[in-house]
Amino acid sequence: MKQLSKNAISIILSDAGRRVLGFFTIALLARRLAPSDFGLITIGFTVLSYATMLAAGGLGAFGIRAVARGESSLEVSSVIGARLVNSIIAFLLIGVSLIFIANRLTTILVLCFSVSLIPNAFLLDWYFQGKEAMSRLAARFVRSSDDLLWVAAAAVVGDCAAAGILILSYHRMNPAVPLRPSFTEWKSLTLRAFPLGLGSILAQASLNVPPLVIGIVLTNADVGIYSAAAKLVGFLLMIDRVIATLLLPASARSYSRSAAALSEVLSGSLKLMIIVGLPLSIGGTILAPRILPLVFGPQYVSSGPVFGILAWFVFATLLHTLGTTGLIAAGQEKIYTRTMAIGAAVTVCSTLVLTAWFGIAGSAAAVVCSEIVTVMIMLRKLRNIVRLEIPGYGVKSLAAAGAMAAVLWPLASVNLTISVPMGLFVYTLVLFITRAISGTELAGLFRSV
Repeated sequence: MKQLSKNAISIILSDAGRRVLGFFTIALLARRLAPSDFGLITIGFTVLSYATMLAAGGLGAFGIRAVARGESSLEVSSVIGARLVNSIIAFLLIGVSLIFIANRLTTILVLCFSVSLIPNAFLLDWYFQGKEAMSRLAARFVRSSDDLLWVAAAAVVGDCAAAGILILSYHRMNPAVPLRPSFTEWKSLTLRAFPLGLGSILAQASLNVPPLVIGIVLTNADVGIYSAAAKLVGFLLMIDRVIATLLLPASARSYSRSAAALSEVLSGSLKLMIIVGLPLSIGGTILAPRILPLVFGPQYVSSGPVFGILAWFVFATLLHTLGTTGLIAAGQEKIYTRTMAIGAAVTVCSTLVLTAWFGIAGSAAAVVCSEIVTVMIMLRKLRNIVRLEIPGYGVKSLAAAGAMAAVLWPLASVNLTISVPMGLFVYTLVLFITRAISGTELAGLFRSV
């Protein structure tokens, strides 16, 4: 418990700090740039995210599980070597594909972002996560469209700094172990990790396909409007990131003991996800028209309805993380990949159709619907492996969220400093009244922290 609590605090500090700074940087960019320029930056980041997933090839999740299980056969240098080879291949593929893009600024921007693939190969966050030594991870101005390339340059410098810090941390933990890329196991490691990598790439479709489709079907300005809402959703998913970072190594270790132990870990996590996810999604939908202009500026007022839809992606993604973690921990990569393939197909088809019919609101609806479909399939498959019943506190949490919505609805036009605390107070009060969460459980949480 002490180790788990230490990891929780370390991850919250590092990941929350990085996401808070990154989010406010994005918000500053959105305020200073027109939606069309902001949309162009989003396209650059989207291409980089897919290339990074392709280069990683599932080696991160594969390494986390191996390290958490104590498998000594996996060498860090071999993982770095495999990721480096994949990164170079991905960079070359991007370079070739850019020949077919007519817009010179878009081409240069995407190419500059893609340079980050090389330092990303040396990121050792997967190793420290698997070791549950996440405290090591705690160590890691644009005014107009003329400065867009500085955004890409800053991204590359930041990734280089993060990789350097983690390499130094690894040397401190393993001073006698040389750390240089080894390419002898590139093919075997890439093939073994491929199911996880393919699943991760398909998972990225939920948020990353819509900007590309909107850019093709609509305009760069529409990409910017959609991306403002999506960036805020990404910020809220910091909670999901913290849970996922803790849950995968804990689940892999638990399943190595028994399926019942894994069931216990997942059931406890499910309660936290329901209690946290419901108010975020419901509150986000009601308050969206006031939140988006406040954060990104009045030019993004039309992002409010988009965020109101995408807010439900937060709740669905929390449940998605539960299913993903359970399947990977149990070694069911093939089931995971097949499920993600179905979800990706639903995402692409629904995004193309709904974007053409309803614009960016249709894109948001497609993202949420495809995530829900994926979650339903994944949880059904997971229940064949471990016992995972729908808990009674789910209904009580829904009642508490309904009471919160009844309070927030008439306060939607009131200042957020009043409406948000009031909604949170009502939600917490009803949770205690209905005993969805007890004082003993809450006290135990505080004691563990």
